[in-house]
Amino acid sequence: MMQGLRMARTGWEARGWKLASVMVLGAALAACGGGGGGGTGGTDTSGAGTGGSVTGGGTVSGGDGSTLNVNLAYNGSASLFRQVVIPPTLTGLNGYTPACSLTAGSLPPGMVLNADCSISGLPTQAGSFPITVHLGASGVSNTLDFKTSVTVLGPSVVYTFPSTVSAGATVDVRPLNVFWQPTPSDTVTYSLVGNPPPGLTIDSTGRVQGTPIAAGDYQFKVAVQVLNGGRTANQVQQFGNLVSVYVPTIMYDHTAAWVGLPFTGSPKLPAGGVNFQFSTTGTLPPGLALDSQTGVISGVATTPQVYPSNLDIVMTANGTGGTFTTHTQLQLFVESPVYINYSSGQAFRGQPFTMSPSVTNNSSDPLNGIAYNYVLASGILPAGLTLDAATGTISGTYPSTGYGSSSSVPLGIDVTTTINGISFVKSLTTYIGPY
Repeated sequence: MMQGLRMARTGWEARGWKLASVMVLGAALAACGGGGGGGTGGTDTSGAGTGGSVTGGGTVSGGDGSTLNVNLAYNGSASLFRQVVIPPTLTGLNGYTPACSLTAGSLPPGMVLNADCSISGLPTQAGSFPITVHLGASGVSNTLDFKTSVTVLGPSVVYTFPSTVSAGATVDVRPLNVFWQPTPSDTVTYSLVGNPPPGLTIDSTGRVQGTPIAAGDYQFKVAVQVLNGGRTANQVQQFGNLVSVYVPTIMYDHTAAWVGLPFTGSPKLPAGGVNFQFSTTGTLPPGLALDSQTGVISGVATTPQVYPSNLDIVMTANGTGGTFTTHTQLQLFVESPVYINYSSGQAFRGQPFTMSPSVTNNSSDPLNGIAYNYVLASGILPAGLTLDAATGTISGTYPSTGYGSSSSVPLGIDVTTTINGISFVKSLTTYIGPY
């Protein structure tokens, strides 16, 4: 990749010529770091020539009033441990011989600025090197200085790391802007310097992988070393990486079980190659069990509960980066898969009467094979009314006398529900009174 120098308007004075609007474009041996800065105007320090001096892009009027426009450009790129020549492109000199020298800054080690303005050599250090090129020409009285930067491509140390990482989650980050590739004569070694999260490693391609475990704030840089024919080049990230590792709160996807129906509740774990161990200090509902390796709670609950089970789920993670333990306070509900209810019944004396319970499926599962058994547990049915044990329907002819003019008869009914071989009892209350 080639980055250009910024253009600068300058002027030279040549004998018998008027020089103006000289544009100088520079070479950037580019990838990271961008292009170089613009040139600065030259100054005629000799006092010679037919006109005045040139300062900061002014013009010089020659004796005959003619104008000379000069353009200088560098085109090319440089790579670490690769021989290169960056030739200048000079136009408009009309036979004048250029002479370039370095007045400020340093070229990459192994490279030189030649008198003919070319830049050549075998760079032994990657990075961006700001320089100032002093440009003159035989037969021209003034000189010009131009600021630019030479960038030598090497192994990339450009990364984007996540600012926060869950302990137990996998990290996989590769370098960006990879424009340089090693040859068989190059030995590349990447390393993490500073305080990286334990559990992270870096390979010879610069890929950072691993599973952090220990919570905390970590600041580190990526460094790279290249060996080539007895030469060594080192490069380190200019700015550090800050990564915070936090212990996650483990949540379960399902927390409500239905009696007699299969239940599975799974923890939402960080995506990573960590071994987890699970335990609980609470008591699981009858019929359910906790898998110590996966954290899954599964089984078939056998008894509905009035209050949820409060469980302290303890999760311990072990990995190459360390160990952490976290607690999850889980409320696990166990309820009947059906909701059974009677409404209060109003009967006409001496008239037929029918009242049936309403049954609602609380779960989202089909209740195949479910059966009910209704038993009068308390109270007395009015004479002439009966309770169907299978359906719970109360029917018959309400008596024409007795029970007062507006008395309601309270009835306690126990319903035994059987599903998938599991039975449980629910107590209901209803009232029947004359209209």
